[in-house]
Amino acid sequence: MADELNIQLNIAASSGNYQLSFRPNAISPDMATITGRDIVQTIGGTIEDLQAPVDITDGGYYWFRNLSTSTSVTFDPSIKVSSCAASAAGTTFPFLLLRPGEFAMGRCVTTAFSAIRVSPTSVSPNLQFGILSA
Repeated sequence: MADELNIQLNIAASSGNYQLSFRPNAISPDMATITGRDIVQTIGGTIEDLQAPVDITDGGYYWFRNLSTSTSVTFDPSIKVSSCAASAAGTTFPFLLLRPGEFAMGRCVTTAFSAIRVSPTSVSPNLQFGILSA
């Protein structure tokens, strides 16, 4: 039997009279073998490669989580994540902006990610990330 992955999403938002609820079906992609890692990396003010292991391949899933818990307006250690290596910083276009405590996940088309701290601050936030290869 193949290793299984179960992904479920539930979004509920309300503000005054506005309410939204989005619950797509759960998906369970078949991943014949899973090679995965769960890594925490401190992100500085210069764009840097995320240290994904060399045995990870394209086609699986990624997740990112900003482990900072700050809610201060003046200290906002947000993280921008790009889907390319830091050596391409001049042409890097971030696809994620994670504020403290936020997370994201999706399907991988690459295993080369880079990140940078957004706000000028003396403390660098920690980014937890993982990649599951199929």
